[in-house]
Amino acid sequence: MSGLTMNDWKELLSFKNDDEKFELYAELISLKIARQINEILDQKGITRSELAKMINTSPSYITQIMKGDKLINLKLIAKIEYYLDATFSFTFKSNFHQYDRANSSSYMLLNTNNSADLITEVNDNDQISAA
Repeated sequence: MSGLTMNDWKELLSFKNDDEKFELYAELISLKIARQINEILDQKGITRSELAKMINTSPSYITQIMKGDKLINLKLIAKIEYYLDATFSFTFKSNFHQYDRANSSSYMLLNTNNSADLITEVNDNDQISAA
């Protein structure tokens, strides 16, 4: 065992502020999009290096996007759509099945100070998706 108490772990996994929470959330969304790009590349038999040449960027930048080191932006998505002859569809779904904030775990997704909760909710529910 590590010698850390439950409160120590909670403090380690807590966000310092909303900016930190939403930065992680943005990284998770970017990784979902990167996963979709990888699937399209595999389907079309195109390497990341070939994609980089197509969209006039460096292979290392594509790698950084795919690893989550850089956030994907809309201009890059537009280029990828154009050169891969693909369309990305972004779907926003309500986190509520009922308007019951007190009993909705999805509500906790946006109102938690705990990064572990955020990761768990996003991975388990996949509420915001890029298709």
